Amino acid sequence: MVLLLTEKNLEIVADKEHARLWDILIHEERGLSNRTNFFLVCESIFVLAYGIVVSLAGGRAAFFAIAGLTLSLLWLLLQYKTMNDLSKLSARLKGIEISKHYLAWREECRKFMLSHEVMAVVIPALALVGWFIALAFSS
Repeated sequence: MVLLLTEKNLEIVADKEHARLWDILIHEERGLSNRTNFFLVCESIFVLAYGIVVSLAGGRAAFFAIAGLTLSLLWLLLQYKTMNDLSKLSARLKGIEISKHYLAWREECRKFMLSHEVMAVVIPALALVGWFIALAFSS
């Protein structure tokens, strides 16, 4: 069967492509939220381990501070990349009916800062600063 590239067929292909982009956007946002939750759990475990080591024997606390610092830095880079990808994807979806209301809502929320941006960039950055301070005091 040969598919003729008529105007109607091109519209169907475009609609499927838009729906696919929409699905990717939703998937990326869910992944961002899930990874952020995982990051917070990992950071909590590192802080707990650091606190226990400091209270028992301060000599190995620097290891946990360096590990936490590394985790926070890698996480910050990963989340920053994901936020950039989401911005690029949102830009591609502008003007498409399936995402018009969602993008309008995001623009309204952008007056200050999206919660995703806080969770993805600000919290890992604060954790990074905290680990720098912990490393300074553990040496």
